[in-house]
Amino acid sequence: MCICHSSWYRSCTSKGNFHKEVRVPQEERVVFVVNGYGCHVVPVLVRYGARIIRMANEMNPKIIMLCGGATQQKTAPNKSEAEVLEWILFYALQHEMLFTVQPEIILEEDSFTTLGNIRNAAHLLRNTPFDRIVFFCEAQRALKTLILARHFFGLLGPDRISVETESWELRDPMKELRSTVAEVAALYIPGLRQIFRWMRMRRAKRI
Repeated sequence: MCICHSSWYRSCTSKGNFHKEVRVPQEERVVFVVNGYGCHVVPVLVRYGARIIRMANEMNPKIIMLCGGATQQKTAPNKSEAEVLEWILFYALQHEMLFTVQPEIILEEDSFTTLGNIRNAAHLLRNTPFDRIVFFCEAQRALKTLILARHFFGLLGPDRISVETESWELRDPMKELRSTVAEVAALYIPGLRQIFRWMRMRRAKRI
């Protein structure tokens, strides 16, 4: 057998003739990016966390990035969405479901919108090599999340970007559609992203 490059080998005959080429499987480097939803531990977020753990145990991600800033400063002071997700993953579920893998956990605590989550994740991962990225979000945000993910991580290719969801949102889906259009527009309209961030930060002080 002759080794040709790091990921290929060829089977050789005793005379040295190559007659078969086989791809040597390599472990795929996977990253998870998790959108946060609020700064209180509630049952729907615990269910969300359980899904993340199940997927992590199946896919063995090298990194899990938990996203979300302090979006409820009045009722949950000094807490970020990312911190709440971390607590759920490692404490709230410890008697029901545990990680069987050991991913690196990164907290992204400066975002207030889906656009902010994904934009900041792209910045933090800019020097990290990986082959596949999986986003987690509430089901009504799936379209928005996928569009923004392909914008910031498009060089991976569409088949290497996926979205996993958990469903609990009760508000009118048309409102979420308008929000999707607005946040995608913010990619191209100067200043709009900052306006949305300012609005969410202002709201965070009241809830």
